[in-house]
Amino acid sequence: MKHLAPLLLVPATLLSAVGCTDSTLKDTYLEDTYVDRAPAGTVDAAYEAYRLGDYASAWATAKPIADDYLNPRHLEAAYIAGLSAHALGDTRNADWMLRKALTSDNDALAADAGAQLGLVYSQQGRYDEALKLLLWAAEQQEGENKAQSFYYAGVAQQKMGQWSQARATLYNALRHTSDPGMEAQVREQLATTGWTLQVGAYSQPDTATAAAQRVADRANRLGIGLPRLVESTDGNGRNLTLVQVGTFTSYQSAATFRDQLGATGVIIKPITQ
Repeated sequence: MKHLAPLLLVPATLLSAVGCTDSTLKDTYLEDTYVDRAPAGTVDAAYEAYRLGDYASAWATAKPIADDYLNPRHLEAAYIAGLSAHALGDTRNADWMLRKALTSDNDALAADAGAQLGLVYSQQGRYDEALKLLLWAAEQQEGENKAQSFYYAGVAQQKMGQWSQARATLYNALRHTSDPGMEAQVREQLATTGWTLQVGAYSQPDTATAAAQRVADRANRLGIGLPRLVESTDGNGRNLTLVQVGTFTSYQSAATFRDQLGATGVIIKPITQ
């Protein structure tokens, strides 16, 4: 429970200067606290700022309303504040605000907050916690929101190495989407069968070969095999040679070997059929 601000004893001659926004709180221990002095902004203004991509303004507007537990829309404000904090890269406040919104009696708001919190946990590598929230949210939601929650839950399962469960979850996402872009995204994820470490992507085959040789001994000692050269193209159709090493059933095992490989710029890439 949030602690209330302590009562400040103010001489009577200064009361007119301090003032009291809510007359029902005058001469009580809540006078001149954040409860008394209600935020100047509105939930609708915070929504609009977030919609326009002004996340700093959305956070600054929504956060005081979220803290004002007497405001009937304070949990809605907490949801916007959580979204804004997430967009600003502030995971601590995103976690805090979204967990607050998750307590709402409004089922739709609570489900959306749970789904967003699941995404925050996924980005932190907390896949088990993320999965529970996303699957719970998906059961409460409808339409495209439901499809997206199932999709991200399926991705979390893949990263945990739960491939058969992930396939069923991703098919649930397919059943609930009517968006062609979302459908293509889900089908692409369904084609994922594992993870690999990508040392780099090179326009010159000789450069790719040299990069593979630099990590070959270390990779072999780690027991993940020798690097392989994979022909690919970039977004503009230009030929690339990818240097990849290892095949992993879970994202966490790939991350562990990435760290042990000790090479700079190594990223984890999905393996597709």
